[in-house]
Amino acid sequence: MGQLGFFFAGEAAPPRREAAKSAPKRDETNETFHPSIQAQVHLERALRTLLGPRVIVKLTTNRSTMISFRRRGSALYVRVHSMFGGAPADVLEALAAFISEDEIPMKQSALLDHFIETHRDQLNRTRVHSLRLQPYGEVHNLREIFEELNGAYFERKVEARITWSSAARKKRRTSMNMGTYSDELRLIRIHPALDQEWVPRFFVASVVHHEMLHQLHDVKSAGGRRCIHTAEFRADEARFAQFAEAQSWERRHLTKLLKY
Repeated sequence: MGQLGFFFAGEAAPPRREAAKSAPKRDETNETFHPSIQAQVHLERALRTLLGPRVIVKLTTNRSTMISFRRRGSALYVRVHSMFGGAPADVLEALAAFISEDEIPMKQSALLDHFIETHRDQLNRTRVHSLRLQPYGEVHNLREIFEELNGAYFERKVEARITWSSAARKKRRTSMNMGTYSDELRLIRIHPALDQEWVPRFFVASVVHHEMLHQLHDVKSAGGRRCIHTAEFRADEARFAQFAEAQSWERRHLTKLLKY
């Protein structure tokens, strides 16, 4: 079996083509997002023209393995990301070369790499679809808080999804990320420790406000170091109406939060 993987920024890039004995990684999908059957049929016909009649194609939404294939008897089973369903002829020829040749020509290899890179947005959409978003907590409604803040402070310019993250309970902690923002996914995650009755809504809102600011403020470099919370970021953060109250509340209750 052979496979071609794709790694997001910050991960070590694997060899472009490699042999593997293990099965491809399982698809990372959800129940509401499926590749087009028409695209799968179209791709199968194109590869049969290039490789022979016993090619069986399965389109996937696997974000880490873009292409995988194996022979079983006289049949060639090919699994490729759904982005290839609408690929042009030259990309399909490069795909066929990757599947059928021991050494893919450099020009076709570069073409495949470029095609995958330029369709990164489709990978991200698939990734967002695969996430089980849950903005409605037992106590606090993150979607409602987000919408209120977006109108009051951002002129509705922030475009992001928001969800409670998952975290193990009763785990010994010395620190806590109360919120995170993924620019790649346009996704805000809030720690579930904040979804408790004794945690005031204004404090949850202060954390959401902080994460929303990340979409509007670029990361800057200073003295060779990355600066995420710039002076401009901090100034905008202080615009939150209950900013000082939220900071004071956090100092007084952090130890209790860490016991979640």
